[in-house]
Amino acid sequence: MQMHDVKLGKYTTITNETQRRQYKEEFISCYPEYKTLHANMDKVTQKFSRLKEELSKHDKGSKEFRDLNKLIKSEYNDSLADKTYQEEKKRFYYLHGKLSRIKKLVSEYDDTAYY
Repeated sequence: MQMHDVKLGKYTTITNETQRRQYKEEFISCYPEYKTLHANMDKVTQKFSRLKEELSKHDKGSKEFRDLNKLIKSEYNDSLADKTYQEEKKRFYYLHGKLSRIKKLVSEYDDTAYY
């Protein structure tokens, strides 16, 4: 699947069981990669959360505050410059949108299908 699949509306309302199965298979095939990327994004988020929490423990004018603030800015700039991280982030958001769309469509079909 290419990144433009979601934007071009490749995933449309499900009208039959075959289409539902295809969507579910696509979801299942993409989900492990999504989980891995999600874990990577969480690590970065947690790192910045810890730094922010540590920063809040110091007075704004203190040396510790300035040093931590400088570290946070440096880490942030490093993450912006890290092409691998930026590609993973882009892929994560793409998969998030794609999987959310598929999940919604399957759920809508299941809600209206007569089993």
